[in-house]
Amino acid sequence: MTTDGLLLGIAMAAAAGLVGCFAVMRRMTLAGDALSHIALPGIGVALALHVHPVFGAAAMLFFGALLVWWSVIEPKRRRTPGELWKVPYLIGARVGGMFLGMALILLRSPAYAAYYGDRPREHGLSPITDQQIAGGMMMGLDLFVMLFALAFFFYRSAEEHDRAERATVAAG
Repeated sequence: MTTDGLLLGIAMAAAAGLVGCFAVMRRMTLAGDALSHIALPGIGVALALHVHPVFGAAAMLFFGALLVWWSVIEPKRRRTPGELWKVPYLIGARVGGMFLGMALILLRSPAYAAYYGDRPREHGLSPITDQQIAGGMMMGLDLFVMLFALAFFFYRSAEEHDRAERATVAAG
């Protein structure tokens, strides 16, 4: 195990493990999934700033842990009605991949140059072109999924609101 993996594991354990019992008691165990996606923007920002990715991931995990677990710790927790409570989770999960994809597009040198080494280039792509295509695919897919899901949740919320309004008019 490398030192980087150990440090990232310790940061994740500190961010998620401290309040895990609250999550189980309040049935919010999916928050761990959100924390795993929150590390991605930190990696992307660290790569763009030429800082070691572990530091970026650890910083975002700490900040994200505060945001994700605040609703667990807060004593007067109230869920948004309908489907709209899923929107912040969706944005948190998808934006990380978008930031990482954008970082891969904007970097001027390959982030994984050691992977290519002296191997012949496949399909005639340079390492930087391959990285930029991969970043564009990541960003495009995340954007598509996020926009489709947001449209779906807002449509379902509008349907629920219309249904409640019709029931109110019929009753009163």
